[in-house]
Amino acid sequence: MLLIFCAVPALCLAEPDCQPEYRRGYEQAATDMGAVLPDIENVKKARERGEKIVFIVGDSIAHGSYFKQYTDSYPELKKVSRPDRLLNLIAKENSIKIYYQSITLNPFQLYWTIYRGDITSGDTVIIQDAGPHPDDLEIYRSTLLLYRYFVYLGNPDVKLLFTTTYDENPIIPNSQWDIPVDNGTSINTLIAETAGYNHKSLSNSSVILIATVLKKAKKLLAPYKVNLLFEDGIHLTLIGNVVFAKAIMEGLGHQGEFRYSDLLDALSGMKISLNGSDMSNIIRRPGQNIQRTEMDVILNKIFN
Repeated sequence: MLLIFCAVPALCLAEPDCQPEYRRGYEQAATDMGAVLPDIENVKKARERGEKIVFIVGDSIAHGSYFKQYTDSYPELKKVSRPDRLLNLIAKENSIKIYYQSITLNPFQLYWTIYRGDITSGDTVIIQDAGPHPDDLEIYRSTLLLYRYFVYLGNPDVKLLFTTTYDENPIIPNSQWDIPVDNGTSINTLIAETAGYNHKSLSNSSVILIATVLKKAKKLLAPYKVNLLFEDGIHLTLIGNVVFAKAIMEGLGHQGEFRYSDLLDALSGMKISLNGSDMSNIIRRPGQNIQRTEMDVILNKIFN
């Protein structure tokens, strides 16, 4: 099915006049798939406050899904287990007028959500994808181009960003996304190249080097023995989420020092026993608890 989808933009890129005909098909496909934007009321309220809207279109990382196994026992995790919630916490404290919302949309649904106005001019869409690790780079390239094409078709005034990905396979010493898999090209390299590829029928886009930021943070935080990823080597821990959020802010142009006392309060206020087997690796390995003063040092390392 993906190969069939990929052929459509190729036709339209060659023949721009065919867009109205295909547009009807895209609308019907997205409607059939049920493209519903969650928390639309919160988005509307943020618009009324004059805040810019940033949508993180992603997978389980964007939604903090890995934490769901813990939130029944530790409901306080909910407010810090998703990158968008962390970002909103940081943005509010630093008077940054941005509202972040994590959503899951395939390219067809993204187009329809933009076309009907839920995502509109001036909004930013960030594509975050951590897997599965693809073997065919050309299929993956086509998927990235689909996002760019449908954003352009829906509203060229929506800003589009891609992110590189980082993982740690216990068998492979490097991130799978950085290993050359096709003619010496890695997936992260492909993401950056595709984001910079210019064509009149593709939306403008750029890339946030999440993988680079996570690698640097791993070295920076090594003395504190914190984990950025869970034991599966893919999903972000609480500290990994913080690093991810910082990278997103910088990718959107927010540089310099950041206040993080609200985030520190949220992280330190959780009465979580990190040496319990069910909570292993949420921040660092079992048996290694973390105090507020040390968390303050860690956050300062990340943000400043």
